[in-house]
Amino acid sequence: MLKPSQLDFTNSNQLQEPMAVSDNTQAEVSTAETAKNTEPVSVATLSEPEKKLWANIEEILKSKNDSDPRVKDLTNLSADFRKALSDKYSSLKMEDRNGRGFLVFLVAKDLKLASDLEFLQKVYQEQPCLSLENCSTTSRDDNPHNAGVDQTTMNYPQLVVLYQLDKQLEAKPELLNDPAMRAGILATLKQAEVFPVPVVHDRAEQIRKKYNL
Repeated sequence: MLKPSQLDFTNSNQLQEPMAVSDNTQAEVSTAETAKNTEPVSVATLSEPEKKLWANIEEILKSKNDSDPRVKDLTNLSADFRKALSDKYSSLKMEDRNGRGFLVFLVAKDLKLASDLEFLQKVYQEQPCLSLENCSTTSRDDNPHNAGVDQTTMNYPQLVVLYQLDKQLEAKPELLNDPAMRAGILATLKQAEVFPVPVVHDRAEQIRKKYNL
């Protein structure tokens, strides 16, 4: 079973190095614009303390260090912060499986709002990633001996959500007493059950039956 500590960030969302130009000033402007364009618009609505937390997220994504102690500070996040996480998720390349997995982990590990589950459902509305080099095409170099590992990595965001849902329901079964949360969790699991990858839809069905949903 996956654990949060298994976030290894082998595929980072580091910005591409700007192309070399003769004008150093122009290069600096281009780099600044690139960084600005990757920041979700919703970040502007965050409070100053939250913006500092957001800067930590950006650094953790770039460093690929899931053991960064600052991850522990990313709890009890506001609705605006969670919206920024959703927007950031959408901005990452599909091939950045670990970066995307980290962002859904932050939301799924501390469910608070029905909108959290609406975001998580969208993770299962994506097309399955077919290759770590290019999610839209199957790699010619696929090694059948690595099939299990690759399936886990390529479907990492989807599997992280399921692991965290199971963990949350075990620790806080009272979540299911809230009609909106119960409906959202059930909808998320049902969406996962139609995701066209066996390791995902089978696990979703197991969790749904485990909690009699």
